[in-house]
Amino acid sequence: MAMIQPGALPRWRARRVVECIEEHLDERITITSLARECGLSSSHFSRAFKATFGVTVHLYVMQRRVQIARALILRTSDPLSEIAIRCGLSDQAHLTRWFRRVVGVTPAVWRRTHSEITSARESSGPEARSDLLA
Repeated sequence: MAMIQPGALPRWRARRVVECIEEHLDERITITSLARECGLSSSHFSRAFKATFGVTVHLYVMQRRVQIARALILRTSDPLSEIAIRCGLSDQAHLTRWFRRVVGVTPAVWRRTHSEITSARESSGPEARSDLLA
């Protein structure tokens, strides 16, 4: 059985916090509300969260929002401003700042790059393989 790092959240609390974050990613998430879910003070919760996940609550939430945005950018042609709102970010500029921090490029550049890759894969799809079946 793995040892829990001193000061870290017990597994059941860590799971509950992650579930709560996932359920509310499109909303404002406060440390107070997450701490309440765990029955801890905000300061104790913040220290325990960082000991458990290695990052602050804010950074964890923002990284998850960017991950969701990446998936939406790949799967939809929705405007970035709409994706930002769906991910719980205030606007497209907010999405762009965080996306660049986490991914290294802006969402528009990432979408363009990855849509080219997806298009290339799709164009080399069934037709390219049909000669293998003959």
